[in-house]
Amino acid sequence: FTQYHSYVSTQKRGKEIVEQAGKLMYDALKDFYSVWERLPHQVVVFRDGVSNSQLEAVVKQEVGAMRQAFEKMKGNEKYNPKGRVPKLAMVVVQKRVTARFLRTDLRSVEAGTVVDSGVVSSRFWDFYLVTCEAPALGTATSTRYIVVTDDIGMSQDAIQTFSHRLCSLYFNWPGPVRSPAPCKYASTLAYLYGTSMDDKKPSRELNDRLFFL
Repeated sequence: FTQYHSYVSTQKRGKEIVEQAGKLMYDALKDFYSVWERLPHQVVVFRDGVSNSQLEAVVKQEVGAMRQAFEKMKGNEKYNPKGRVPKLAMVVVQKRVTARFLRTDLRSVEAGTVVDSGVVSSRFWDFYLVTCEAPALGTATSTRYIVVTDDIGMSQDAIQTFSHRLCSLYFNWPGPVRSPAPCKYASTLAYLYGTSMDDKKPSRELNDRLFFL
C-alpha cells in the first residue's frame, strides 16, 4: 500500500531549485519515524519540472541538502539511535518532451512501453516511458526519466518498473497518468496552495491526508 505525508514551502517566483529541500527531507524522515518507529533504508525522490540545463544545479544543491539532512538525522539519538544513514536515489521526471514512438507498422506503441536505447542520452542514465494509451488517430505521449543520483544501486529494470507502477497510483484518476503519483500529488498541492491559500500553510494535522484532491 501507499501512505503520503505532504509539506509546503515557499520561495521567490521564478526560483526552480527547492531552497528548503533539506528541511523538507528532515521533516519527512521524522514523520516516517513517528509512523514506523524506524528510519527508511532507502529514499527514492521523483523530481518534476527540471530542464536539462538545471540538472547539475539540482544534483549540487537539492541532493546535497538532502544528504545533509541524512547526516543531521544521523546525530539525532531520539529518531536515529542506531546512526543509520538512508541511501538516496533521485529521478528527474520530464513531461515536456517531443519524442514520439511508433511500431514498425507505424501505429503508436502500447502503454507500458519503455525505450532505453538508441535515442537516449549518452551523458545521462535516462529512459522514456509510455504509460497511457494513444488517443484516436494520434500517438502516445512519452515521459522522460533521468536518474541523476543512485546510491541504492538499482537495476535499470527495477527503476523502470517502479516508475511505471507509480503512474497507476494517482487516486484522483481511475487509470494511469503520465508521471508518478508523488509528482501528481505535489503538483496538485502546489496549485491549490498557490491559487487559494495565500501565505497560510496547511495545518500539520492534514499532513498525512490527501486533503488537496
